[in-house]
Amino acid sequence: MKNTLLSLILALGLFTVGCGDDDATTDGGTDSGTTDTGTEEDTGTGEDAGEEDAGGEDAGEEDAGGEDAGEEDAGGSSCATPGYANPGELVITQVDISSGDIELYNPSTTDVTIGDHQWCGMGRQYGGVASTGPTTVPAMGWATYNPGWTFAADGGEIALYANGSFGEGANIVDYVCWGTIPSPNRFSEAGAGAWSGDCAAAATGDVIRLDATNGLDATGYAVDGEYASCVE
Repeated sequence: MKNTLLSLILALGLFTVGCGDDDATTDGGTDSGTTDTGTEEDTGTGEDAGEEDAGGEDAGEEDAGGEDAGEEDAGGSSCATPGYANPGELVITQVDISSGDIELYNPSTTDVTIGDHQWCGMGRQYGGVASTGPTTVPAMGWATYNPGWTFAADGGEIALYANGSFGEGANIVDYVCWGTIPSPNRFSEAGAGAWSGDCAAAATGDVIRLDATNGLDATGYAVDGEYASCVE
């Protein structure tokens, strides 16, 4: 009787054992829940639709200051335009220690002919200026001369005479000395009006006349400059 009843229950399907999905209900073995529809597929663009970054490269104005646009530093110029030397009309503006070049400047408004002018310096070496360069220094212009002397950085002098009367200090048109100058020299003659006080310091570069100076003492010269020709 009991076996007959069990067979009837199994035949009618009134008792089930497993075999559905793990999440199946007991109402037939398969999940009859609603299908998960999820949110709609993302319809955004595949790439970032934001504005392109226009700042990838610096869109600012190009730096116009890469090179110094300021005016050239006029303070280092060797092309000085000093006043008259005392008592003459020409000025020694530059001395190239290594090459022996001497530059003269004429601050007047008329050309100066130097037919009688003489160089004189340490050791009483001398010679005609006209034979070492141009015979005329142009008005408000420069001219370069080379007497063939050897200048020493630790001491030297140059005296420009109006003529060959070397014993008269009044004939010195312009004078400069630097460092220690041994005797014989023209220092004492220059003291008559072309120079005052001690010589400039020993040179560490070239001897350059400073702008707007009368050149009568050491304060009128730089001894660490670099010769740069002003002759056009």
